[in-house]
Amino acid sequence: MSRKKQIDSEDYKKLYSSGMSFPKMASHFKCGVSTIQNMRLRLSLPIRERVYDRKEIDEIKFLELWGEGKTYREIGDEFGITPNNVMRERLRLGLEDRDPSLMKLDKEKFKTMYSAGDSYEKIASEFNITDRTVQEIRKKLNLSSRKPTSTYTEKQFIEAYNEGLTYLQLRKKFHLSGKVVSMHIKELGLSKQPKQERKQKQEAPVTSILPKLAKVNRFIIPPTLKQLEKQKLQAEVAKAERDYKIYKRDCGFTALQDGSE
Repeated sequence: MSRKKQIDSEDYKKLYSSGMSFPKMASHFKCGVSTIQNMRLRLSLPIRERVYDRKEIDEIKFLELWGEGKTYREIGDEFGITPNNVMRERLRLGLEDRDPSLMKLDKEKFKTMYSAGDSYEKIASEFNITDRTVQEIRKKLNLSSRKPTSTYTEKQFIEAYNEGLTYLQLRKKFHLSGKVVSMHIKELGLSKQPKQERKQKQEAPVTSILPKLAKVNRFIIPPTLKQLEKQKLQAEVAKAERDYKIYKRDCGFTALQDGSE
């Protein structure tokens, strides 16, 4: 049978007044933290203010790390503090928060690729981001919008469209967005007939694959004995109902004949 741990009240008061934390007091008395908390209530001790051990932070070094684009965690590891304390130090120094999308981005490389006319998809694959993020970063860097620079001719685009390529295939082939593809189609006045042919070409492989899938799916789960008995009973009930309807119809026809005679 377990017995409650006896805690010396005087020793408890001394440690509590010194500012020792509850976990350290629990390890000192070899008991749980809840026991320490209940002991404070039994002794009617006031709630003490939480004391934080504030470490000295070199402001000059902090500003250098912040200017280099270091993350909260990297700055915290440098000074041995938590990311929350880094944020408090930033607020104390009056520094504006940075955009997470620009923290580890090579801005010069981004500007060079954008000025060279590289497509959004190519820039996104280079920095491992999405096309939408590329647009957002462009606005944050105050880069002017540009007209799409094409590395293909109208003849190539029309031939690819008439071949029945889908919007997604056209985007990948010419490194364009869906909006630019639809804009080119309208500007070039392409008819809707190739679009219908594309649908037929997309549906054709599906119908050709179905027989193959039917051949592959050879393993059919057989019905259980209970299911077979249920099907047999349903068939017998349906047969009885059908026979009853025929009998009822024949009886009615015979009654009509007797009445006419």
